[in-house]
Amino acid sequence: MGRPYVIYTRCHDALVLYMLCHLDLILQHSIRSFSCPVSKHHPLSVLVSLLTLPDSVEMAFSHLSRFWGSFSSLCLLAFISSLDVAVITTALPSIISDLGGATQYVWVANSFILASSVLQPVFGQVADIFGRQPPLLASVGLFLLGSGIAGGATQVSMLTAGRVVQGVGACGLYVLIDIVCCDLVPLRQRGKYVGILGAFAGLAAAVGPFIGGILASAK
Repeated sequence: MGRPYVIYTRCHDALVLYMLCHLDLILQHSIRSFSCPVSKHHPLSVLVSLLTLPDSVEMAFSHLSRFWGSFSSLCLLAFISSLDVAVITTALPSIISDLGGATQYVWVANSFILASSVLQPVFGQVADIFGRQPPLLASVGLFLLGSGIAGGATQVSMLTAGRVVQGVGACGLYVLIDIVCCDLVPLRQRGKYVGILGAFAGLAAAVGPFIGGILASAK
């Protein structure tokens, strides 16, 4: 999934290592070889070829079908995790009227926001230690588990507990979506694709209240 990033990183490491090993040759020849032809084995020629290699990696990156499948999944996760925050705003009064617990309604929404914020550094560190896939799958699993608990709640305390579990899963999704996207996309094109992820999250925030109102009125 992250092959372009791995290739790019190895090219960068090879470039740094080459420059460190041949720094004296580069300095000697860079001054006296501007007016004469440079062979393909010249240090400057090798340096130029290494510098232009990431461009070819970016060209190959734009044609990878596996990338688009992975990126579409990230967009879907960004949409769903943001939609959950927006839906509850209009559906909460109906939920409280059915379950009771009018004095605890504040925690139904705030528990999700709190749980989705405090553990973000932890998920980032876990992703650095164990890789991207295990914590991402765990986050999706926690989000689904919390959604099931909240959907089947019979009282406000159970709903709040489900929202906490759901928030922990969303916390991992918030962090890992950006991390995986930055792993897949070269640095030069990274802003465009992160912006697309943000657009899906913004779309979810825009349509969420309408969906929540439809669900609340259809009980």
